[in-house]
Amino acid sequence: MLAAVLVLTACVHAACLLLQEEVFKKREEALKMKDLELQESLIRFSKFLQENDSKRARAEKKAADEIKARMGKEKEIEGLSDQLEELRAEKERVHGVLEKNMR
Repeated sequence: MLAAVLVLTACVHAACLLLQEEVFKKREEALKMKDLELQESLIRFSKFLQENDSKRARAEKKAADEIKARMGKEKEIEGLSDQLEELRAEKERVHGVLEKNMR
């Protein structure tokens, strides 16, 4: 009878170990799936950061190019304004000479 109880206890213990092993395998699979999801999420986040950095760099370059173009146009306007003033002064001078010669 004692031998039967020991055998039965050993069987129960073995069954418990198998059940625990099955539980651990399921936990391990769940952890592997969660790890894979986290890795995929990290890859997506890394890609997002790279795209964001690329967009920022393009925006900064565009802003710098626009500032450079604006400064060039302002310089061109300044030069043309100076030319216009010189031409107006020349016009007044010529007009004065013409008036003097017509008298």
